[in-house]
Amino acid sequence: MTELLNKAFEAARKLSPEDQDALGSELLQRISADARWEELFEDPRSRTFFAKMAAEVRADIAAGDVDDGDPGGDRVDFGLSVKPLRMGIGSQTDGQDRLPEDQVASGKRPKAGT
Repeated sequence: MTELLNKAFEAARKLSPEDQDALGSELLQRISADARWEELFEDPRSRTFFAKMAAEVRADIAAGDVDDGDPGGDRVDFGLSVKPLRMGIGSQTDGQDRLPEDQVASGKRPKAGT
């Protein structure tokens, strides 16, 4: 058993019996589900299925028969404007790190240290 899993079990020992049972049940379900997915992916029929699905997607893309995922077919502009922040070591969130509008519009970035 790994050190991390050992630590997790040590922490679990401090839980109430009900919480230990709930955690144990979740863990066993996860292990079982992972094993089932492994079985499914190892099945040669899965390879055939995924290859067919990938070919269909490529054909749809090539034909331009895809959408942007917007169920209404329209993009909604909420009129919100997001100004990028220059983030890095020592960045502040008081507005001082905002780029001037002309730099945002032009895509220019200030040189380091300015």
